[in-house]
Amino acid sequence: MKAPSFAYAKPRALDEAFELLERHGEGARILAGGQSLIPSLNMRLSSPQILVDIAGLPPGFTVSTPLVIEAGHTSANGTINAALEAPTPNETNAAASKVTATASVSGRSVTNEVNSLGAIKLGAKPKLFVALEPYSESATNGYDPAQLAARPLELTIAPGQTIPAWLKVHRNGHDDLINFKVENLPHGVIVDNIGLNGVLIPKGQNERQIFINAAKWVPETDRPCYAITDQVDRQTSLAVMLHVRNPGSKLAAHAK
Repeated sequence: MKAPSFAYAKPRALDEAFELLERHGEGARILAGGQSLIPSLNMRLSSPQILVDIAGLPPGFTVSTPLVIEAGHTSANGTINAALEAPTPNETNAAASKVTATASVSGRSVTNEVNSLGAIKLGAKPKLFVALEPYSESATNGYDPAQLAARPLELTIAPGQTIPAWLKVHRNGHDDLINFKVENLPHGVIVDNIGLNGVLIPKGQNERQIFINAAKWVPETDRPCYAITDQVDRQTSLAVMLHVRNPGSKLAAHAK
């Protein structure tokens, strides 16, 4: 089975990407080098109007991928992360990122190359490092930002299921209470039982267990989600690929 017809565009700046997404609205998809959306297209489980690809970041930098604009929605959130020892981007690679987009216009596939993300700069080391991780009772609770996983982390949830996950921090100068959100979850997937004040890690603590719930009607999808603080320059975790899969699904879960 082959993917349905779609057009592919390549915006060279975020403003142009957002304009495309707003113009074409529901059903848009953003593809940033990820492989998990393609099997979904081939099996006709997804029929996006737009695919947007972001690539070519400087060495040591990563971007959450693929971003997905769902039907009825006009935006998706992503995060760019710099590795702990990422070199300062130079004049050549700082603005070498490429954003492309494809759309189906009147039944005809149209691909456009547009602007980059602009010059990417390396900031100072943050006062707080954040991690969102799959839950394991045997895992140590400490988070060391220097010890990165060999491959992107993944979570798999079934429609109607609730799964646990770890939210961890490494404090580097911020010792107060921390408020969090988990962003870019698929429509119908939420962080459950968080209370009126949201997800909190109190002063003096460095981790907490959270629970992710998927409504029974959520379709199979892949989404890079991440934790983000409300303080400390809105630091984020690395993206974790969340797979929504029905029990016995034949659609394999792939991470970039």
